[in-house]
Amino acid sequence: MEREVQQRFERMEALLESNFQKSEARFQKAEARMDRAEARMDRAEARMDRAEARSDKLEARFEKRMKGFEKLAVIGMKEIAQARRSQKETDEKINSLIHAQQLTEQKMGNLADSQQRTEQKMRDLADAQQRTETSLQRFIDSLAKSTNGH
Repeated sequence: MEREVQQRFERMEALLESNFQKSEARFQKAEARMDRAEARMDRAEARMDRAEARSDKLEARFEKRMKGFEKLAVIGMKEIAQARRSQKETDEKINSLIHAQQLTEQKMGNLADSQQRTEQKMRDLADAQQRTETSLQRFIDSLAKSTNGH
């Protein structure tokens, strides 16, 4: 029986050795797969790091541009406010000029009326002057005809 036990033991040992070698081979294959997976993971991490760096650069550029746009918006709003103030001042000046023009036109109308009255008075005066000259000439003529002893 001892021989039987010995053979049995040897078979078991052989089976164990065979199973160990198979397990060792599977382990090495698994380890090789793990190494390849780690290498892929490292490459993926490197790509991810590069992508993240590009993303950070893009985000920084975006932020810089946004700040620029914000500054432009502030400047634009100030310019709009200034333009509105200038437009209001211009409108007020134009309204003042319109009012002054209306006053000037009214005064020019009054002046034209006054000029017409003056011209009429000048015509009347010229007529009166003419009558006076005519009357004076008759008076002088009448003095020359009269014989007062002189």
